[in-house]
Amino acid sequence: MLYTITLEQVPAGYAEQCAEKDEQCKVVSGEFTSTENGQLFVSRLEGIATNILSKISGSPAIAVSTTNNLLAIIRKDKTAKTY
Repeated sequence: MLYTITLEQVPAGYAEQCAEKDEQCKVVSGEFTSTENGQLFVSRLEGIATNILSKISGSPAIAVSTTNNLLAIIRKDKTAKTY
């Protein structure tokens, strides 16, 4: 099913460490993780997907835990087509 959503900002990656507002931090834009990384792996899988799924309007809400496949084509204008 196709949904068009609008994000607050285009995802750039994951913050390498916690940071306060307006504080600079390193951003991880690519990495290899697997089930051997435990909670880090799960948080990576669920992080962006949760953000995207929360933008899809409709009832009931789509849970990450019930999603087997997700494709999101994110544009520079902060809109995304999600399947």
